[in-house]
Amino acid sequence: MKKTATSKRLSFMLMVFLSIAMVFTFLNVRTTARADGASLMFLAMFVLFMVLVGGRKGIRSLVGLMVAVFLILAFLIPAIYRGASPVGMGILTALLITVFSMVLLNDVSAKTGVAVVATLVGILAAAVVYYIFAAIFHVSGYNLEGAEERILIRKIKQKNKHSL
Repeated sequence: MKKTATSKRLSFMLMVFLSIAMVFTFLNVRTTARADGASLMFLAMFVLFMVLVGGRKGIRSLVGLMVAVFLILAFLIPAIYRGASPVGMGILTALLITVFSMVLLNDVSAKTGVAVVATLVGILAAAVVYYIFAAIFHVSGYNLEGAEERILIRKIKQKNKHSL
């Protein structure tokens, strides 16, 4: 069955909505350490529509998404926590996710190879721009003085609120 432009647009809008819902679901589960019924419903709807709209590619996309989340949580974050360069690790993680996802979705081909190289060039260009501006403005990802002050102020306010 051939999809019309309207059905493609509707499918795309639905996927965007469900993707946003999935992000909020993930954040809710991560921050509350539990999954409520609404969160699980959005997650189930997202998976269902990925399979219905995308078919085999939808299933492959879900696998790619799971691998991406795994690489971020099990590889990127621990490496940065141990002191590795956030930009360097971000580049490496993005490259791994790109290669895995593109090969998973499109198989190994010259077209996939060109897409991987183009993505890597874009990532490296963004990293170069970051390093240039970081050097000019003396910015790093470790400037937390303002954040520490805000956390301390919030703790003092909460302590004062509870002592009343």
